[in-house]
Amino acid sequence: REYQVSTTSIIRYINQHAESIKLRLLNDLLEHIMVDEFKSVKNVDGKMSFIFCDSDTHEIVDILPNRKKEALFDYFIRFDRKTRKKVKTVTMDMHRPYIDLFKQLFPNAKIILDRFHLIQALNRELNRVRIRLMNQLKTSNPRLYRKLILKPSEDLDAINYSYQRLFKGLESQQSIVNYILNQVPELKEVYIQVNRLRALIMHHKSDLFVEQINQDLNNTDIDKRLKRVINSFKDYLPEIINTLNHPTRSNGAIEAMNNNIKVLKRVAYGFRNFYNFRNRILITYKLFGKKENQNQNQTA
Repeated sequence: REYQVSTTSIIRYINQHAESIKLRLLNDLLEHIMVDEFKSVKNVDGKMSFIFCDSDTHEIVDILPNRKKEALFDYFIRFDRKTRKKVKTVTMDMHRPYIDLFKQLFPNAKIILDRFHLIQALNRELNRVRIRLMNQLKTSNPRLYRKLILKPSEDLDAINYSYQRLFKGLESQQSIVNYILNQVPELKEVYIQVNRLRALIMHHKSDLFVEQINQDLNNTDIDKRLKRVINSFKDYLPEIINTLNHPTRSNGAIEAMNNNIKVLKRVAYGFRNFYNFRNRILITYKLFGKKENQNQNQTA
């Protein structure tokens, strides 16, 4: 009202500007992309939408209403084969339909999995074993020191001691964990196995990781559900090797983006129309995304 501009005009300007951003980005395919999905508006099929970004600059390339395999195939196949062969890496979550699809679309691309999901799968099983065994012990506070158990063993402080009421004396993080593991041998076995695999992932030791996976699969004494996770790693082994051989590639930026999209949606009290939602996301990241990337680079 103050500037004599109607709501309809503002929406039209937003949509025109967002479309110009999209058209500038879609002239070609990038060498390195990262893909993910997020909860979208209600009228979208499956209520989930697809987003993909430049893996180097973290700039949004496009947002699609449908994350289903057929819709993604139709979207990317319009680029000729020569253009699609330019793509070198695609970073994504552990999702077999996406892996098969992007291998078909981008024949020269290496599929890279987000390391966070590999670590998360291991941590989930370690925590499950911890909960089960702590409940069997019927301790007064089974959640006590759970964060230390889940913390990578190499990050535990073995030097600084502080008073611990439960132990009635001075203890370090390392000594507390050692005590708990010595009390529960079954937990100790899983703890050692999880930390061994977790360290190989974090330090990008692909050859040793493959060797360790094969050893664990032949180990009949290993926890059954942990073995199920290791079996899934075996199924994704070529992609995990790519992941460990490309340590600078991850989906961290796009995961953070999805969190910001949730905030944008909440602040706007939701969106009914997908394209209005998509355009607002594109403009927001065009205006503020580069500043955030510059700040991250300066901090690094």
